[in-house]
This record gives sequence, C-alpha cells and structure tokens, in this order.
Amino acid sequence: MALVTNHADLMDLPLAQTALFRALEDDAIGSQSSIIVSRTMTRLAYQGVPVVDMLRKNGSVYFTMPRTSSAEKYGIQEDESVNFNRRMGKQLANDLRQLKIQGKSMLLAVSLSGKTLDRSDGSVTMPDYEPTTAKLILNRFNCVLPMSIYLDNLTQNKDWYRLHPPQVLGSQKDMDQLMELLALDTVDLSGENVRYAGRQYLGKIALKN
Repeated sequence: MALVTNHADLMDLPLAQTALFRALEDDAIGSQSSIIVSRTMTRLAYQGVPVVDMLRKNGSVYFTMPRTSSAEKYGIQEDESVNFNRRMGKQLANDLRQLKIQGKSMLLAVSLSGKTLDRSDGSVTMPDYEPTTAKLILNRFNCVLPMSIYLDNLTQNKDWYRLHPPQVLGSQKDMDQLMELLALDTVDLSGENVRYAGRQYLGKIALKN
C-alpha cells in the first residue's frame, strides 16, 4: 500500500510514514516501512544530522530524481533523471517481489509531486504529480491511502490531518482525482485558496483560472 500526502511541509511525509507504520507494525500491511524522497534530500541536514540518516530509522529509503525545478536548480538533465528513476524502479520492484515471496507487504510513503506546496507568489499552489512516480504507483501498488497534513495547525487546537479510506488507482484520471482530493483537503486545513492543474480551489468549488 502506498501512503500519499499533500506534502505541505518538508516533515509531513516522514511523520505520516512513522505514525501509520507504528499503527500497523503488527499487521501484514506493515511488514516493511519505506519512503521515496528526492535525491536532493541527501544535501540537507536537521540540527546537524543528515536528513537521510533520520529517514532510515523508519525503514528503507528509495531515491528518485524528479523532473522538477529542484532538479534543474542542481543542473540535473532529463536523461539523467530518466535513467536514475528507471534503476530505482527496478530495485523497488525486486524488493516487492522478495516481500511477496515471504508473504509480506510494503507500506510506502510518497509525495506524488516530488516537492512541497509552492508559496513563492503569495498564493498556495500544489505542484502537478511527477510522471515517473505516478507511473510507479499505478503499476506497483494495489491501493493508496490518501493522508493530508497541515503542520501549522498542530499546536493551534485545529484539525491538522485528514486520513481517507484506501483507494484503488487504475488510470491517470484516478490520479487526477486523488490530487484534487488532496488539494481540497489543503483548502480546508489551511483556510487558504489552493491552485492545482489550472484550477483554483475555494472550499468545494473548483474555479478555472
């Protein structure tokens, strides 16, 4: 099962991974806890500790090289991203096969966009899903568990997360509907308008730009 978040904050994905894995660790669903993060995370540290070292305390870490502005910032070419992600996908597929042979399964935490919400222009924009990651989820996982988190509300006596029932994804249309669900959650949790895929979300209404 893949745990998918709206990725409003750098720490919400590992927080969701940790919380859900601890809740399911005695269940077959929680046999292996894993997370997919951008390879650029290897450049970051938190209070002097490399972020990747912290993530590995929760389980396996798979690196992807999203074709996003972050990749461009570090001079990563598209063909490099494609080759790197192909190798990662093969490794993940092999690990999933090995778990299946053992009668186990994987809980994988992932941000489909590959980066956090964009607030650079004074508004909140949810980035489009990254094609390679979306394809991997569609091809390798039976279902996804949508979980939206807004850490700004954590100490304000407000709702700060929303967990939805598992969903089966079979097409790009299903993926779009999942991202729209996460966008609407972000509106409700943040109290702000959110843009996604050329639409502006205000409450339950999608307005074309």
